[in-house]
Amino acid sequence: MKKLFFSVGLLFFLLTTTSDILIAQNVAINESGSAPNSNAILDVNPDNNHNKGVLLPRLTTTERTGMTLGTADEGLTVYDTDTKSYWWWDGSAWVEVGVDNRYWKLTGNSGTSAGTNFIGTTDGQDLVFKTNNVERIRILSGGNVGVGTTTPTATLHVNGTIRIDGDFYNQQVSYDTDFSSTWTSSSNGTWEDTDLSITITTHGSGTNGSDIYVACNGSFDAYADYFGVRIVRDGTEVITGGFQDAYVIVEEQGQWIFSFEGIDSPIAGTHTYTVQIYVSDGSSNNSMVDATMTVMEIKK
Repeated sequence: MKKLFFSVGLLFFLLTTTSDILIAQNVAINESGSAPNSNAILDVNPDNNHNKGVLLPRLTTTERTGMTLGTADEGLTVYDTDTKSYWWWDGSAWVEVGVDNRYWKLTGNSGTSAGTNFIGTTDGQDLVFKTNNVERIRILSGGNVGVGTTTPTATLHVNGTIRIDGDFYNQQVSYDTDFSSTWTSSSNGTWEDTDLSITITTHGSGTNGSDIYVACNGSFDAYADYFGVRIVRDGTEVITGGFQDAYVIVEEQGQWIFSFEGIDSPIAGTHTYTVQIYVSDGSSNNSMVDATMTVMEIKK
C-alpha cells in the first residue's frame, strides 16, 4: 500500500509542478511498482489484487449540466449520482452511456427523425435481413427488394407464396363466369342481355388507377341467319366486340366458335359488365349459346 500512496503522490507532484515532465513520461498506478504500458499516458493496474477499481468524478445532474464545456472537452466522462449512470461529452451535448439514441437498440429508439435517422447503408452495398442466421430479405443497392431470393430482378421479387388478407389497391382479381342459354326468334334483330353478368368495384383509370380487362369466348349452335356477341358496361357502353358491327353470317346451321377481348377505362366505382347477344332473321328454331366471360382489374 505504501507504493500505491507513493505513486499517487508522485502523480500529484507531476500534475502540479511541470507539464513538460508529464508530457514526456507515462504514469503508472499500481502496487508492484511495475512500469506503465508504453502506449498509455496513465496505466492503472491492481496487479494481483483484482478487487479494486477506478472512481471517476461523481456529480449530481445539476453539477454535471452546470459545467461550461465546448468542443475541446469532447470525451470528458463523469458519473451522475442522480441518474446512476455514466455520461460523456460529445463536444456539443451530454450523452448517457448505454442510452445513446445515435445507435439502434434492441428495445427500440425514441426521439428519432424520419428525415435524418434510418436503417440502411450509405455506400453501394446491399442491405440484408436474416433470421436464424439465414438470409430472408435483401434490398439491392439499386433498390430492388428480394424476399426469398438474393438476386431480385423487379421492384419487389418474391420467391415463394404470397397471401393477402383484406383489400388490395390496384388488385389484379379475375372474375370468371359462364352461361348456357337458349335463344329464340323472339329476340330477332335486337341486342339483348344474357344471364352472363359480372359486377366489380374499380379504382379508376389513370396513372394511379386501374383499367379493366374484359374477354368473352364460347360457342353457339346457330339456327339463325345472323348472330352477334358483345360486352357492355352498365347496360349501354359497348366495351368490345365480337360481331357488334358486322354480325357473323351463318351460312349453314351448326356450331360456331367466338372469342374476343378488350380494355375498358371506367371511373372509380362499381360497374356491371354484361354479355349481350344478337339474333336476326331467325327461324322458329332455337339457337343454343355457351359462353364464358372474364373481367379482371389491372394496374394501368
